[in-house]
Amino acid sequence: MNNEVYISDFDVKRFKWLISNSSKFNRESVKFVPALEYLLKNSTVLEPKNISNDIVTMHSKILVKDLQTGEENIFTLVFPFDEDINQSKLSILSEIGIAAIGRKQGNESEVKINSESKKIKIEKIIYQPESEGFYYI
Repeated sequence: MNNEVYISDFDVKRFKWLISNSSKFNRESVKFVPALEYLLKNSTVLEPKNISNDIVTMHSKILVKDLQTGEENIFTLVFPFDEDINQSKLSILSEIGIAAIGRKQGNESEVKINSESKKIKIEKIIYQPESEGFYYI
């Protein structure tokens, strides 16, 4: 399965800001900065209007399925300072955030959550800002 990563140039700028200001975030978030740097180096960068509606972007609401248990969760991908698990707002600087950003609906990834390896699938993109014409949120 193709796991190519597509990121808007607007998000690239914001991710670079996150990386340079990572000392402001908690230790849990900071440990994902190298993974974000790797993603930026190995992604295809597009203008926001050229991101297809089957790509996970910032502020996308996604349905993620644990392929071992069948459990499904809905998350909105946000920046670390907006994370609120009680409202299902998940930081980009998290295992699932890194595994989802820039990936297509249907992509599968191995993630480690609480020291346990899991295989997850981006089952559905419920909402993506770019598909609604919101390119800069």
